[in-house]
Amino acid sequence: MFAFEEANKKLNDPVPGDYVVICGLLHDLCKVNAYEKMDKGYESIKGIKGHATVSLSRIGEHIQLTPEEDDII
Repeated sequence: MFAFEEANKKLNDPVPGDYVVICGLLHDLCKVNAYEKMDKGYESIKGIKGHATVSLSRIGEHIQLTPEEDDII
């Protein structure tokens, strides 16, 4: 989240800090249950595509994002 926060500070019109926190925490929600434990670590489950689309769908089941948060994710 630190990299996002630093990049945001350099924007002409930075997004509010709470957007940084929400997006930083939730942008990889699509990776939940997307990996299987194997003998030599973890392996991605084939067929899970659409990083942002899956994350936004899962987030939308619980909270409503602002249009800006939706765009960031």
